[in-house]
Amino acid sequence: PILCDLLTVAVLYFACRRRSVVFGLILASVWAVNPASIFNCAVWGQTDTMMIFLVALCLWALDEDRPILGAVLFAVAGLTKLQCLYFGPIVLFYFLRRKDWTMLLKAVGAGLATVAVVFAPFMIGAKSWTLIFDIYLGGYDLFPVINLNAFNFYGLGELNWVTDTLSIFGGSPNGSGQMVGGLITGN
Repeated sequence: PILCDLLTVAVLYFACRRRSVVFGLILASVWAVNPASIFNCAVWGQTDTMMIFLVALCLWALDEDRPILGAVLFAVAGLTKLQCLYFGPIVLFYFLRRKDWTMLLKAVGAGLATVAVVFAPFMIGAKSWTLIFDIYLGGYDLFPVINLNAFNFYGLGELNWVTDTLSIFGGSPNGSGQMVGGLITGN
């Protein structure tokens, strides 16, 4: 993660220096000393910066008018962390602004092909053609309790290790009879 954070600094500089060297230096410097990023990758050890690095590369590729490369990078970023899909509307806007529907279809195809190439060995090894859906959509059953010290509102309200059996809205019962997903109340 630290390496990807440093590489993101370089990508921001090189992507922005074409417009203005000063702007590139300022943006790269601001990212380099960003306390949230430093804490996230150096202290907490999260892999979010790997996704951000790939998204930055994707946006740079789109800015350089290389939409197929941008779509492939976006697909790889989405495979590292599903939260990458939050940037989907930005990528989609790029293609809508171009009004090149053939290029959009090629980019979607390149992205899907990237996902297929990455997942194919795992799907073959697991003998499961639904592996990608099992991974991305089947995670609720694995986490019957709220994260310990997730640094969110649950941590502030002493709701760590609270089971989903106290669900007040949404959710569905898992194999143990606990409500999975939804909004919980606490003890």
